Amino acid sequence: MLKRLSNLEPRALNAALVTVFGFFVLFTAIHAVGYHHADEHYQIIEFANHFLGNVEGSQLSWEFQYEIRPTIQPLMAAFLISVCKWFGVRDAFDVMVIIRVLTGLFAMVVYLDFIKGLMRRHCSKLTYIWVVGAFGLWYMPYLMIRFSSENFASLFFLLGYSSLILKTNKNFLLSGIFLGLSFAFRFQIGIAIAGITLYLVIVESIKWKYLLQLILGGSLVLVALVLLDRVFSNEWVFTPWKYVQLQLMEGRAAGFGVDPWWKYFEFLWEGLTWVVAIPLLIGIVVLFVKNRTQPFFF
Repeated sequence: MLKRLSNLEPRALNAALVTVFGFFVLFTAIHAVGYHHADEHYQIIEFANHFLGNVEGSQLSWEFQYEIRPTIQPLMAAFLISVCKWFGVRDAFDVMVIIRVLTGLFAMVVYLDFIKGLMRRHCSKLTYIWVVGAFGLWYMPYLMIRFSSENFASLFFLLGYSSLILKTNKNFLLSGIFLGLSFAFRFQIGIAIAGITLYLVIVESIKWKYLLQLILGGSLVLVALVLLDRVFSNEWVFTPWKYVQLQLMEGRAAGFGVDPWWKYFEFLWEGLTWVVAIPLLIGIVVLFVKNRTQPFFF
C-alpha cells in the first residue's frame, strides 16, 4: 500500500484523501451528537442566540458579563443560523449538522493546503507514512467538525504555518491575517504565534519588510476584532486585554485548578492510548535531538 501511495502524484494523493477521508468527515458531521466541550455550545451558540434575541444576557455564562470571550465565532454562528432560517431550516439539530459539515469541509481545505506544502518540502516515503497515519487516526474526523474556538484557532494557525514555513504562499500580509484570525478565535494561541515569529526572526532571519507585513496583517485583524466586539456588545471593548486582566493578572483562571507541566503527557496517554502516545513522544524526543531548530520547539 505504501509503495502505491509513494508512486502517486500529489494531486492523486489529494484526490484519494478527499474521497476516503472526506466520507468519514461528512459521516461524522451528520451523525455526531451534541458538543465535545460545553464551551462549544454555551459560549458560542448561546452567545449567537443572544445576539439574535433568543436568549437573555442574564442566562449566559459568567464570561459574557465580564466580556472576555472573542465574539467573532458567535457572530459567525449567528450569521449561519440566520442563513439556515432564510432557507427554511429552523430545527436546531439540523442547523448544527450544517454548521458541522461546513466546519469539516473548511478543515479539509486547510489540511490539504498543509499536505501540499509538506509534500513540496519533504517528499519522501516517511512523509507519506505520516500523512496516511495522521489522517487515519480515529479521532481526526470528530475533531475536525467541531465548531469550537480551539478548532478554528488551530485551523487558521495551520494556514499561517503552511504559508510561512512550508511556503504555500509568499504573501506575508495574508499570513499575518491568518495568524491574527487564529488569535481572534482563541487568545491563548498567542503563545504559539509568538513562537513562530521568534523562529522566523532567529532561524530564518526574516527581512524586516516581511516582518512588518506580517505584523500589519495581524494588526488589521485586531482592528476588525474590536469592531466585531462593538457590533456584538454595543460598546467599545478590547476583549484580549480584558481576558489578560481577569484571567491572568487577577488569577481567575487559576481558580479552576492548576496542573503541573507533565500533565500534558498524562493527557496524551489517556486520550490517545499508549499505541499512539509512545511513538508520538519518541518522535518528539528524536526530532529535538536531531534538529532542535524546528519551529515545533519555539
